[in-house]
Amino acid sequence: MPSRAKKRQRLAKTPPDTEEERDTASTNNSISAATTTTTTTDDKHKIFTTFALSQGITITNVAPSLLPGRGMGLLTTAPIRSGTTIIHVPPKAMLLPRPSNNLSPQAALTSHLLHLSTTSDPRYAACATVWPTRSDFRSSLAWFAPTDRNLDYKHLFPKSLAGAYERLVVDAEHDRTALGREEGDEEFMYHWAIANTRSFSWKPAGAREGRMVICPFLDYMNHCQAGDGCEVKMDSRGYTLVANRNYDTGEEILATYGAHSNDKLLAHYGFTMPGSQDDSISLDEIILAGKHAHKEQRHTLESVGYLGNYSLTPSTNEICFRTQVALRTRLLTSNEWEYYMGSGDDIANDKSEEVKESLCRMIRGHIENMTDMTTKLKQVRDEGKGHTQVLSSILERWRQIQDALQKYIDPFGT
Repeated sequence: MPSRAKKRQRLAKTPPDTEEERDTASTNNSISAATTTTTTTDDKHKIFTTFALSQGITITNVAPSLLPGRGMGLLTTAPIRSGTTIIHVPPKAMLLPRPSNNLSPQAALTSHLLHLSTTSDPRYAACATVWPTRSDFRSSLAWFAPTDRNLDYKHLFPKSLAGAYERLVVDAEHDRTALGREEGDEEFMYHWAIANTRSFSWKPAGAREGRMVICPFLDYMNHCQAGDGCEVKMDSRGYTLVANRNYDTGEEILATYGAHSNDKLLAHYGFTMPGSQDDSISLDEIILAGKHAHKEQRHTLESVGYLGNYSLTPSTNEICFRTQVALRTRLLTSNEWEYYMGSGDDIANDKSEEVKESLCRMIRGHIENMTDMTTKLKQVRDEGKGHTQVLSSILERWRQIQDALQKYIDPFGT
């Protein structure tokens, strides 16, 4: 069961949300069982479901379930027809911070959660019983604990993944400073991670400012690739999850968090989706390597806004237009290159095959380096000094990258 945050003095920057505090008295009795009874994993989720219903959350034929190897998710308890409202969370049931002009939306939500953790707020107390624990975050997120951020094997991560981790650390440090929290503050980091992994964007039509909010019960929902899964709607009445098709009993209810690559999913949430059509493989490290990109070529690409952000889409085995433009700097005259950049067509002979062959030569050398990196990372993991789950996930990401690159070069032989 997740630990409640330590009692702290009330944060000066986060005064009580009066809308929530007005509702506190009417909900205290509903949460008493969840906060005073030692329960099994199944029991605590049943108690939380009862509490969610008492807050006006609509729940239709779904229940939280432990999925082997995947954590918690939502399974249907009875058939559901397409178009059915499965879950509806009204604003009064959300953990909803006040808008702030001085804080990022994530910092504002983190600050709000930190404040609620020092009170007897029943909604916070109920949510805290089913949130991931600090141990859960530490085992799955490489950036969670301050000591984890200085891992001496970060150089063995894929560059694109290491970059995503670093951006998260920078964001967390910026928000920590904005809230005036001390370096290494575990309570801040835990609640920032909750905000990062479980929140929803909240900006109904007509609202002047957007916020990040916690939608109790709806946040049990797991991710699927864009275009699949249920529809999530937001308006002034709250968040609504609508069935996208007919469901039989025992099926998992999914919705997309966004069209994210596996680098982002792994960095932010601690998992990947093998085979996802949303995945992309960064080619920056390959194309911009010193031996491939001369200073003049870099300058040329930068001057027109085409330096970096090159990618391969594994589901289609195609490279992006930015990559096509970058690789043609080596093959075309300046006039031909500018024509291609503006039209997407080669003015003379089609250079598509030459572009692919050029990229394949770069990829072959990179795959050899990848093999060396993964061998070293496996050795670190197998030494058993901790972070086993994190390192296994990163090795899986390496495998996905290597498989995608190998698939791209296979038609061209060795």
